[in-house]
Amino acid sequence: MKVVDGKQRVNRASPWAASEEQVGRWAASGGFTSCLVAAPALQPIAVMDRLLPLLAPSAPFAIFSNSPLPLAMAMAKLRKTGQALALQMTENWHREYQVLPARTHPTMSTSGTGGYILSGIKVISPPRTEADRSAKKPRT
Repeated sequence: MKVVDGKQRVNRASPWAASEEQVGRWAASGGFTSCLVAAPALQPIAVMDRLLPLLAPSAPFAIFSNSPLPLAMAMAKLRKTGQALALQMTENWHREYQVLPARTHPTMSTSGTGGYILSGIKVISPPRTEADRSAKKPRT
């Protein structure tokens, strides 16, 4: 229990959750080799800002969201910053089936979507030199 604003609150952290110290040790040992985030209540950009630095170079990642807009904004940020390659946003389609004796068929009240997934591969950009910053790109 912890006290917040004079009230006792139950710590709802999962008993399997890693401490920040453990995560720091894992990241310092070379980074995680992959990452799958399935937490639709969290904003994908905030999740990326916290988790991408912990990933090893060339590590694949995937982030799930119920709606496409937060993932599209995260994808735009990743493209702009050059932190990832092979970015892809896909739509899942979930269909429930009703299974009865001697017959199986899709449930008639199936929704149209099962959510969206943004996936990619983390890359590390080489440090930019002063000459790179001052050079203008030729127009094509």
